[in-house]
Amino acid sequence: MNSLNKTPLITIIVPVYNTKKYLKECLETIRRQTLDRIEIILVNDGSTDGSQFICEEYKHIDNRFSVIHQQNKGLSASRNVAIDKAKGEYILFVDSDDYINIELCQMAYDYAKEKNADLVRFFYQEDTKLGIRFHSKQLTLSQDIIESDIDKLKTAYTSGAMVWKFLISRDILILNNIRFPENLIYEDMYFTTKLALSSRRMVVLHKTLYSYRIRRSSLSWASEGDAVEQCEQCCNLGIKYAKELQVSDVAIDFLSNQRDRMIANLTKRIDNKYNTEYPREVFYE
Repeated sequence: MNSLNKTPLITIIVPVYNTKKYLKECLETIRRQTLDRIEIILVNDGSTDGSQFICEEYKHIDNRFSVIHQQNKGLSASRNVAIDKAKGEYILFVDSDDYINIELCQMAYDYAKEKNADLVRFFYQEDTKLGIRFHSKQLTLSQDIIESDIDKLKTAYTSGAMVWKFLISRDILILNNIRFPENLIYEDMYFTTKLALSSRRMVVLHKTLYSYRIRRSSLSWASEGDAVEQCEQCCNLGIKYAKELQVSDVAIDFLSNQRDRMIANLTKRIDNKYNTEYPREVFYE
């Protein structure tokens, strides 16, 4: 392919750590995107299961792929190093055990340009061992163009604060110095808050384009160590940023409520990791 003779329209960032079982499916759905002008940055974060060799394989079969190999530094550091390397007009994050609709890039990019937006929020589905689950909460996002601070936050947080729900203008990341806090888990809580409040205009694309695989070993389900403390720390970083921007009290209250709810839910999950919403049998290994 010779699409990199032109500046890529989208940079897809894929952190990779020991996901050999699912990695090829993920990368094939990226490689087959109907939008050709993309670059894909794979960050091998010290994999030991052979994932690193799959990354190299895709670099050699498609010149839109590049690979960064590093010692294990964690998800945030992997994403940050790729942001600094990205050349695309927009950025898309994809986790290496998930997969995406092959029209995601084309549809999200076209919608961003049509609506003059720097943040496109799309929908996702959960892939479980029992089948596909959809989020009914997504149906409440009736507005297409979101411009007020509180509406941006509500839209960003609906059905979770995960960053892979967005197509993101690279300019707002660079101009606002938006990066992931390193050496912390639940980093999306801070990043998504800063992303939403820094965006000039957010739009909602009412299409389910991302498939999130529910896995037992996923970091989002980790119960070890000081997970609650780290979650609270990331949420508080977001609240601090919002206060620095002097957003409304309503927006601050919303973020505080999200923090308290997240901490309460996480505490319950740690006490009973496979709760009634996510029983043990839905998890992939």
